[in-house]
Amino acid sequence: MPPLNLNSRTVTFTMWIYPGADGIGASTGLLMNRNGSDAAGLGFGSNLRTNGQGTVMAELGYAWSTNSAAASGWHSGLYPVAGVWNFVALVITNNSTTMYLYYCSSDENGATTNLLKAVLNNVTNTSEAFGGGTTWIGSDNWSNGPQLQRFHDEVAGVYQLHD
Repeated sequence: MPPLNLNSRTVTFTMWIYPGADGIGASTGLLMNRNGSDAAGLGFGSNLRTNGQGTVMAELGYAWSTNSAAASGWHSGLYPVAGVWNFVALVITNNSTTMYLYYCSSDENGATTNLLKAVLNNVTNTSEAFGGGTTWIGSDNWSNGPQLQRFHDEVAGVYQLHD
């Protein structure tokens, strides 16, 4: 997709994702920008979890601040659910990162809404340009890793700059 031409260290990205029944592997991008050695965006990290049906799901993660280890090494502990729509938000501020995961589940007792949040405090988030290189939706060309199939519908990029 074309560059977002954003140059900020205070931004919010939101998206709806629908992971398939086969789950999502590690290091898969949701919205990633790569420009040389710089990387920024939202995707899946390296921690994996398997549910009772054998579906493997990676946890949500992010890259920021010239692909800093503090960002890419953070473990959010947030795992989207396969086979349902999940709302995901990434909020970047000058000195913290917050990630949200929202989905509905149901069982014999009825429907339940689930809102989960993970916060990384005391991290320095520098400005990211998203103005050069390539911005990927549903992939991240860094690792030649998996590309998401059947995970999105009517994709629209939504982001908000903060004051």
